[in-house]
Amino acid sequence: MEISNKLTDKEKTDLGFIKLQGKWYSTYKALLGVAHMKFKDRFSIETKMLKADIENTFALCKCTITLLNDDGDKLTYSGYGDATSGNTTANVRASFIRMAETRSICRALRIMTNIGETAKEELQETKK
Repeated sequence: MEISNKLTDKEKTDLGFIKLQGKWYSTYKALLGVAHMKFKDRFSIETKMLKADIENTFALCKCTITLLNDDGDKLTYSGYGDATSGNTTANVRASFIRMAETRSICRALRIMTNIGETAKEELQETKK
């Protein structure tokens, strides 16, 4: 069972989950908070830029999270995130590389924490 299914609406809000058009979404803040609650300091996050094209406003990043489980085994979780001029708003476009990195971290954290709600940061943003 997903951890977020065990939380009340108030707990979700307090952690940083948001509700858009009647549907719950995780956020970077919420995912990182749940990871720290669940795993304390037993994980590390590493990101790598796989591709960046400044001219065409495209970036692709990979995040790898290493978790030391209760048995002392190392588990790894990976996620990829992209950002383009087509899936970011004008406000974020100048920071498209950081947005790709944030999206990759969100994907990996969702896998590690077993949170199914898409992160708001992963959503394709409406062009402005």
